[in-house]
Amino acid sequence: KLYHRDGAALFTLTVLNPVVILYLIGSAHNDALMLGLLVAGFTLAKEKRPVLGIIVCALATSIKAPAAIGILYIGWGWLGTAAPKRDRIRPVITAGLLGLVILAFFSYESGLGWGWVQNLATPGVVRSWMAPTTAIAFMGTSLAHLVHVGVGLGGFLSVTRFLGLLIAGVAGVWLLWNSDRIGHLKAMGLTLLLFVVLGPVDQPWYLSWALVLLAPVAVGR
Repeated sequence: KLYHRDGAALFTLTVLNPVVILYLIGSAHNDALMLGLLVAGFTLAKEKRPVLGIIVCALATSIKAPAAIGILYIGWGWLGTAAPKRDRIRPVITAGLLGLVILAFFSYESGLGWGWVQNLATPGVVRSWMAPTTAIAFMGTSLAHLVHVGVGLGGFLSVTRFLGLLIAGVAGVWLLWNSDRIGHLKAMGLTLLLFVVLGPVDQPWYLSWALVLLAPVAVGR
């Protein structure tokens, strides 16, 4: 309703697509829970309940860290699109602190503490050709060895992955800054897509992060 899309078409794009059916449902990845909470939290914020939306997005973040983008965008849009961009920094900080408090509460209640933070780097141990930054490192190292240049894969990989995340981060900031014109949901989806494509590892189900968010605002082909 918020985006004036046909319900059947939207359900087809978000639920009946191969990525969701094969990976989120068929393989029971917890990305499904993260996405459900992220969409619910952002929807609550759009319905003028930003605090509740932040709480729900914080729950999504406790499942998978990328959902924190929902908290960021709720803070950015808290005062409305008519508010000067300079005035939006404070609500973003407020939203971030509120989300952090909720994460701290659940970290304490679960008995895990903040040890889960160390596991955020775990996907980076995977070295797959599916991730462009990793593939470039593989190819660059192989070419260097062909011309007898001693370049280690680990060092090359660190550089390509850092550059990929840097590009995604800069693009994400630009998308946030221009999200009033682009559309908040579209900017969020594109940001997540960039971090998947340019991130250290690219699993097929990671594409659902962007797919589900972009479906309500997708037009044409």
